[in-house]
Amino acid sequence: MATSAAASAVGLVDDDADMEIDVHARQALIAAFGESGKLEEAWEECLSLSARISDEMDDQLAGKAYWVIGNVAFLCDKVAEGLHYHELAAETFSPSRNLDVWPSSTKPRPR
Repeated sequence: MATSAAASAVGLVDDDADMEIDVHARQALIAAFGESGKLEEAWEECLSLSARISDEMDDQLAGKAYWVIGNVAFLCDKVAEGLHYHELAAETFSPSRNLDVWPSSTKPRPR
C-alpha cells in the first residue's frame, strides 16, 4: 500500500518547478521499497533520483538525496557506490555550511 501511494506521488510530479516535491516523493518511494524488502527496486529508484540531482537543486536537498542513495547502496552490498554517494553528500552539506543538517545525516542508523 505504501509503495503504490509513493509511486503515485512520484507520477504526479513532472516538471522542474516541483523539484523538491519530486525528491521527497522519490525518497518516500525508496523508503517504501526498502521497508518491504524490495532492495533492487529501491536501488533502481535511487538511480532515477540520482539522475534528477542537478546544480540548480538546493544543496541541502541534494545532500539528503545523495545520503539516501548511499544508504540504499550499502543495503544492497554496493559498498563502492555507497561510499561514493556518501562522499557526494558530505561535499554537498559540510559542517561549515549546514550545521543543522550535518549531525542528523552522520549519526548511525539502526538496522
